[in-house]
Amino acid sequence: MRKSNGFTLIELIVVIVILGILAVSAAPKFIDLQSDARAAVVNGLKGSLKSAVSMAHAKALVQGKEKYTGDMCLSGSSLDTCPSDKIIKMSNGFPYICCGNYEALPKLIDGFNDNFEASSAGPGEWTYIRMKGSAYPSFTYVSGREKYIMAPDACGVILRYQISDSYPMVIYELTEGC
Repeated sequence: MRKSNGFTLIELIVVIVILGILAVSAAPKFIDLQSDARAAVVNGLKGSLKSAVSMAHAKALVQGKEKYTGDMCLSGSSLDTCPSDKIIKMSNGFPYICCGNYEALPKLIDGFNDNFEASSAGPGEWTYIRMKGSAYPSFTYVSGREKYIMAPDACGVILRYQISDSYPMVIYELTEGC
């Protein structure tokens, strides 16, 4: 009697079909990781932005400039001796990030220019920050409600500057389109 040393064709086909079924069921989970990673970057940006704004405001409070509007040195030194990459515009004691003035963002967040871009999302004081290489979504402004209806492809951070003294900056993360 002869001894077999290999697999039959049927056995090989069954194994290939099982591997195919596993690959098809697992692929969507791995494909969606990019979306989850982009959403995590957006959430990290929101947290960094909130922390940076709070720290800049704390520096203004320490210097007795809680309602100050003008230039301020982030390192705490005088404006005369402050390096230009540490000078930011302040409004009512908070960093001024509004209406086309985004020069404070790279000074507040390390690597901002390498990874993110800012633009006006519409009328008023709304600013949209997105990852470089992403498309700007379209927004619809709802007057009277102080809010935007976001497009489904939004993936970034939208902020509104200086709603009132008690709400100096509102920051939302938009991850629906990530």
